[in-house]
Amino acid sequence: LKYGTGTAVQGAKVLLSKSDNNDDKNKQFYSLHFSGARNEDHSECLEWKVPDEIVENYFNSTKKNPWTVQFYVRPESGIGDCEVLNVNQLAGVNLKQKDDGYEVRLVYPKIRLTNGLRDPMGVIENTGIIIPADKFSHIVFSYDGASTYTVRVITPDTDNIEFVEGKRKMTVTGADNVLLDWPYKTDYWYTDGQGGYFRFGNFRKLSKIFKGNIDEIRIWSKVLTDAEIIATHDRLLTCTEANLLCYWPMDEGI
Repeated sequence: LKYGTGTAVQGAKVLLSKSDNNDDKNKQFYSLHFSGARNEDHSECLEWKVPDEIVENYFNSTKKNPWTVQFYVRPESGIGDCEVLNVNQLAGVNLKQKDDGYEVRLVYPKIRLTNGLRDPMGVIENTGIIIPADKFSHIVFSYDGASTYTVRVITPDTDNIEFVEGKRKMTVTGADNVLLDWPYKTDYWYTDGQGGYFRFGNFRKLSKIFKGNIDEIRIWSKVLTDAEIIATHDRLLTCTEANLLCYWPMDEGI
């Protein structure tokens, strides 16, 4: 399929075929590249600050609605441990460097008591799921609106996709997991600014920062099922899909 002038055909589906071409010009056009640069306070990141009307209608503290984040990530070799997704300070996805690539790590919030006050902290769980360096993998991170966080991963060598707990999937749940408010507040701590955000790439003042590419970012106001992920992860969206909050195809050559 070639893009050009003419009349669009209703119902046509476009398959995403991810290239691992190392040519800087090509990979920059089809995805967003993070160079690993940073200044004293912040490193490179792409942030979706959730609009106030969405916070009010969907993410406010009384509703506790679910969400899902999908994205492709291509970490470069030898960048060390790093963060690729941060949701409202307390949840997200990290990468831990291994000999054969990077282990995906799930970050989720828990409540602890500090001097008698409720103090949330981010807990890191090693999933055992390895993604390769210099190739694109698909990561899906979701929250059920109550106390369960799940990460599911599709690697480029996947033939028959099946999300098996401990293999391509990890779920954590518990009564003491934080119910994320937007902004999240407890007796002891609160998020910076108003509303909430989804940050991709790097978070401020990390000792090791992400270097590589991120592509096809999708944020949903629901927990995607395994079947939905398998059916759509390699297809472009039309932006008319139900429950789609944010879609960044990253094809603008920025």
